[in-house]
Amino acid sequence: MDVERIRELRLADPFMPFALILDDGRRLLVKEPYFLAIGQDGRRVSVATGGESFEFFTPERVRDVELSSPNDR
Repeated sequence: MDVERIRELRLADPFMPFALILDDGRRLLVKEPYFLAIGQDGRRVSVATGGESFEFFTPERVRDVELSSPNDR
């Protein structure tokens, strides 16, 4: 997936929660914009998955985006 699409979702106003679906089937929920970070060069993405856990991956691994309702926060 194009990193710009991921960036648009993160910067949307108002923000809507969404899930990134990875090529291995994992679904990473982004409940708040600060749960997601994009490297300055756009080659790495990180999602906070709880506590001190993070998932790191390249944008190419994102196969789909699933928009959530505001109630999923």
